This record gives sequence, C-alpha cells and structure tokens, in this order.
Amino acid sequence: MSMIATTENHSLLPTVLPNGLQGEVLIPGDKSISHRSLMFGSLVETPVEVVGLLPSADVFSTRDCLRQLGASITCQDEATGRWLVTGKRQWQTPTDVLNCGNSGTTIRLMMGLVAGQNIYAVMSGDSSLNKRPMGRVIEPLAQLGVEWKGRENNRLAPVVHLPRLEAKKALGGVHYTMPIASAQVKSAILLAGLYSGETVTVVEPLPSRDHTERMLSAMGANLTVEGTTITLAPNQAQHLKPCDWLVPGDPSSAAFLMVAGALMPQSNLLLKNVGLNPNRTGLLLALQAIGADITLENERIVGGEPVGDVRVRYRELTGNLTLQATDIPALVDEIPILMVAGLYLQGTLHVSGAEELRKKESDRLLAMQTELGKLGVTMQLFEDGFTLEGNPEFVANSPESSLATWHDHRIAMALTVLNLVQNARHPKESAVWALEDPTIVNVSFPSFFETLAGLAE
Repeated sequence: MSMIATTENHSLLPTVLPNGLQGEVLIPGDKSISHRSLMFGSLVETPVEVVGLLPSADVFSTRDCLRQLGASITCQDEATGRWLVTGKRQWQTPTDVLNCGNSGTTIRLMMGLVAGQNIYAVMSGDSSLNKRPMGRVIEPLAQLGVEWKGRENNRLAPVVHLPRLEAKKALGGVHYTMPIASAQVKSAILLAGLYSGETVTVVEPLPSRDHTERMLSAMGANLTVEGTTITLAPNQAQHLKPCDWLVPGDPSSAAFLMVAGALMPQSNLLLKNVGLNPNRTGLLLALQAIGADITLENERIVGGEPVGDVRVRYRELTGNLTLQATDIPALVDEIPILMVAGLYLQGTLHVSGAEELRKKESDRLLAMQTELGKLGVTMQLFEDGFTLEGNPEFVANSPESSLATWHDHRIAMALTVLNLVQNARHPKESAVWALEDPTIVNVSFPSFFETLAGLAE
C-alpha cells in the first residue's frame, strides 16, 4: 500500500485502499463520562479510581480546572487511562481564571458545581467557546439563587460567579421546564441542585443523554426519573459516596469509523467497547435504517452503562432517511458524519429540528455545506436542517485549496473520512486533501489519524 505522510495534515492518509478498512480497534473513552468521572470524583474526599479516561484536550480542560479548585488528579497508567482522583467536600477559591479551552461540557457543568460551592470564580475559554450561548445555563441557575454574570447581557463567556452573602444558606429549589433538550444544561441544574435545601425538578422537552443521572444515582443521590422529568431530593451533596468509574468507549468517536467501514468496499471492522446508551445510539440506528451492515456483539453492562462491540461491514446504502426533532438528541454530535454517509445514499437524507448544530463548536450546518461545496456538493440548507440528495457514484471535485475545519473536531474528522472513502471508491480520481488545523481532532479523538492508518494497512 502507498501511504503519504504530510506535516500539513499531521497524519498518515492512504492513497490506495484495495481492502477497505480491516481489523479491530478499542474505541477511546467516552468524553461525556470522562468529564463527569473527574468532576464527581472531586466532590468526595475518598480517592476514586477512573479507568479508561479519554486523554483529550477537552477532558484535560476539566482536569486542570478541578486542580485549581483543590482536587488531586494524577495519572497512574497512561496505557489503560487509569487516574486517581481525590476531591474535597469544600472546594477552594481559584487564584486565576478557570480556562475551559474548547469544552462546552467543562464550562456548563462546572457552572453548576461551582454554584454549589459558593466561591468566587471566573470561567472562560478559547475564541470558539466564548461565542457559545451561556445564558441557557445562567437563567435557570438564577432561579436556584445562583448569581453568574456573563458578557453581553449574561449571554456569553467569560462568566463570573459571585458568592452568596449568606454563605451557609442552601440554594433554593426549582421546577424548571427546559426550552431545549440539552444534557449540559440539565446537568448544570442538577449539579447545583445537589446543594439545594429544596426539591429540584427538571423537565426535558425530549430525552437527552443521561450520564449525569446514572452516575449520581450510583453515588447514592436520591434522584428519580419518570419519563422526561428528573427530580432531585434536597441536600444530596452530603450523601454522595465515592464511586470508581470504568469509562466505556465513546459512541461519538466510533461514529466516524462506523461510517468509514460502512462506505468503503471490502471493509470489515470490529469496534470494541462502544457505549450503547440508548440516548447515544441514534447514528447506529439511522445507518441500519438505510441498509448498513452493522451488528452488535458481546453486549454487557459496564459501570451502569450498556456497552458492546460493533461489527461494521461494507454494504451499499439505499432508501430515504428523514430525521426530525425527536431524533436529534441521540445523534446531535454525529450529524456531520451522517452527511458523509448521505452523499453515497441511493436516496434522500432530510434532517429537520437540528438548529442546535448552529451553536456547537462551529455552525456545523453551514460548515459542512461550505466545505462540501468546495468538493462539488449541492445541498439545501434550512435554519434547522438540510436536504441532501445521495448518489452512490459520487465523485468529489479536487479542492482548489485546503479544506477548513472551522476549529471543530467533528468537522475535521468528517472531512477526513470523506477523503478516505473517495480514495477507496474512486482511487484514480482521488488524492489526499489538505486540512487546515487538523490537530483540532485532539479535542475528542487524539489517536484518530493513527487509528485510521492502522486499519487501512
């Protein structure tokens, strides 16, 4: 096989792929659960072990913030992702700004936890994070008696937490009906609610990922879930028990390999240790609905989360696929790579109710339309979605310049997978595309390029 190594791409991308992708790969730890395992471990003084932690830039932003707040977080074994976390019941006031980097999970969940600790704190991030909406967290926390102040009329970071004058008084209760389905906002309310002297109830419009609820319950919190209503009993912070965490593989990272294997002729992949939380399997189900050869093996429960191995074999995709608002929470992070699958669909891909994609690390709808347009793709874009006509014989134009990643890890990985698929299906017409800022993949999948190269050998 011919391989091209480029400094510009910081990667190894194959130019010849006669056998598609072959082999097994252990999927890196789930980013959402990695964040939470560090945060929740920092709330108790007994040492907690975390195994399988994702060593990504986003997760390390959480780690660094927690260290500033007084937690001890040390790596015991890089190979297995084993870390030891020793927290404090009462966090210390940080002496500097808490830098959340590119991580929306870090800043929004920490806003809830810092509120309960009643300390002065300033939180900020990179240029991308500081454009993302924070008012959606500030407003419900204010109903609990929490005072966060943000830039541009409390809409944007940097944000400042002002301690309550009555420091020993518990936070109040709230019955909050969320206008949008957001696991980050829900989690921020529940985490602040750990320090409430009254009942805290959150009602979701649609189910979102429920890692916070599962993990708090494992730590002994009195939390009940009835449909889309989550209720937390008063004064739960004092009842939390230490709990070790075994982090499953991230389904959002597995998604890129899943689509690559489904589209590249001769491919046969086994993606091991993938989290199969029902609020995270939307892409898998969507691909199966249009004929992808994807099956589950070795299904089991790990740390309260359903986990399994995902077998992916190449098969042409056929049929129309329509996704609506009720479908989006289970695959909100996977829409860019679903667009790549849609390019080769013998049918039409239509997505609506996905306006949240415009408020992620980038405007992902516009980003994908723009970069795919450089490759000759025409798609209809709406405020909350898009329509894409597929073509199994799709051949991309050679881009005249580098493709932009929009400072977004999922855009970078989606475009890379598309490049590989083009090389596999149309080797004579294809070449390795240059990506601007490819190292942004380190936010969630640091070994992404090396993993693809290994599976292509």
